[in-house]
Formats: sequence, C-alpha cells, structure tokens
Amino acid sequence: MATDMNLSFLASLQQERLGVLEVKRLCDGLCGRDELMQLADCVLAEDDRVARNAAWILTHCHDEAVACLQGYTDRLIDRAMHTDSSSLRRLTLHLLERLDYGAEELRTDFLDFCLEHMQRMDEPSGVQSLCMKIALKLCRLY
Repeated sequence: MATDMNLSFLASLQQERLGVLEVKRLCDGLCGRDELMQLADCVLAEDDRVARNAAWILTHCHDEAVACLQGYTDRLIDRAMHTDSSSLRRLTLHLLERLDYGAEELRTDFLDFCLEHMQRMDEPSGVQSLCMKIALKLCRLY
C-alpha cells in the first residue's frame, strides 16, 4: 500500500460487511504507522459502517500495531461511550481493552461508563465482559 490509503482499501470500508478473510488480508496489507493512524481516523468517522469496518480490521491487527493507537485513547473512549451502535461499541472497547493505561490518564467518566454498562441487561454480553475487563484494568491502577 502507498503512504495514503488507496481507493480500493477505502472502498472496502464502505462495504456492508467484511468477511474475516478479507479483514485479515487488509490488516496484513497495512504497512506502517501512518496507515494505522488513517485507519484509526476512520474509526472516528461519522459513518457508522466505515467506523465499524475500520474497527473490525484494527481488532485483527497484532498488539504492536494496536499499541500505536495509544494517542487515540481519549477519542476512542468518546466513540465507545457515545455511539448508538452496540457492535461499534464492542469493537471500540476491544481496542481500548488492548491499550495500556496510566494512573494520570484515568478518566473517571469512562470508569463509570464501564461499571454501569457491565451491569446493563440490554447490553450484549460482549460489551458487558469488555466493560468488566476494562474496569478491572482501570481499578488496578489504585
């Protein structure tokens, strides 16, 4: 891939659903940090389909690639807390669960969100379990 994501890659984010084989192929095609950052920007896009597909691809990236998203933590947290899409919330929480947190970066609103949503019966079990894992990770800082 070139430094800027090519049109076929961006077009793939517009598709209704991406299969796991295509996601892995796209993930393997990511060459560098700049492309990961562009994909992370797509997670923050207003179009839920683009955001969901971008997050789906990032969840299949190796840990070193996901670690590059550390600078996006606050924006990913905001995305997870304010989306109406439970699948986008789950995918974003999956990415957030894989990131590291320091005591100085603790957002109490995010901890409150996780504590509330891990108990909500209207949330899918995937969201509930990720909220539990993240809440534990945040509480361990203290």
